[in-house]
Amino acid sequence: MTRGYLLGLCLLLSLFACKSQQSLPAAGSPIPHEVISTGSYSGISAAYDTVITDDRTWATFWQELGSNRFPAPEQPAVNFETHIVLVALMGTQSGGGYTISIAGVSSGSQGVVVEVVKTTPGPDCMTTDALTQPYCIVSIPRQDTQVSFVSRTTVTNCK
Repeated sequence: MTRGYLLGLCLLLSLFACKSQQSLPAAGSPIPHEVISTGSYSGISAAYDTVITDDRTWATFWQELGSNRFPAPEQPAVNFETHIVLVALMGTQSGGGYTISIAGVSSGSQGVVVEVVKTTPGPDCMTTDALTQPYCIVSIPRQDTQVSFVSRTTVTNCK
């Protein structure tokens, strides 16, 4: 009887433990994102993050992004009734080895948070001498709330 009582008590406690964990508010619910394009060479020399919510702005941005390539890359289709585009641009860098990515997108009480990771080459890394303009572009399901970009920088260790 003592064994059955202990087993029942353990089951009851584990049920309450699971229930209380599930009811805790999440720090941020992940939002699925799809990479549209990423690369090291664009026609945009400025560093900035932006949200694109309409076809006209998307067409203007895409034309500027591909202005240094011939032929210019074809503009990907985006349905702005159901999606928005998030852009992270690192600006002109002095050489290769620089990258930028959108590591995650989440929704919380403060709106949408976009995590941007900028990677720079360490002092022992061999890189090209060509100027680069790293960029990352993703789409997410349409959100009608504030979007904030949060950046962090990592350094590649090449030793």
